[in-house]
Amino acid sequence: MSQNAFILYGDYLYPYFRLVLVADGRIWNKTTKVLAAAPAYGDSVISLASQNTAVKGWPVVLPDGLPNGVYDFQLYDAQVPSESDEIITGWRLVMPYNLLVNPTEFPVDVCGRVRITAL
Repeated sequence: MSQNAFILYGDYLYPYFRLVLVADGRIWNKTTKVLAAAPAYGDSVISLASQNTAVKGWPVVLPDGLPNGVYDFQLYDAQVPSESDEIITGWRLVMPYNLLVNPTEFPVDVCGRVRITAL
């Protein structure tokens, strides 16, 4: 059984996510299991498992082999994923720590660390 990286909470029907490396804009390709400049959209879509009714959230298992770095975790909600889908929300994901933050509320420095003091 895979381990959850974290659990998302919200009122979603068919949530999926994409991972974009902030440093150069490459996107995780789930088929080839590498970062790619322009993968086919369907190859970059990672669906979430069923909602866990006990915790009332969506368990997230990150792809094996995801390189260390800072990613934009882009969340969508559509039964049939399409390039025309609009992002519902996004967070900053710091690997290998599985740290998910809202960069507007918890600013991240250039090394991907969450700042705890004001600039």
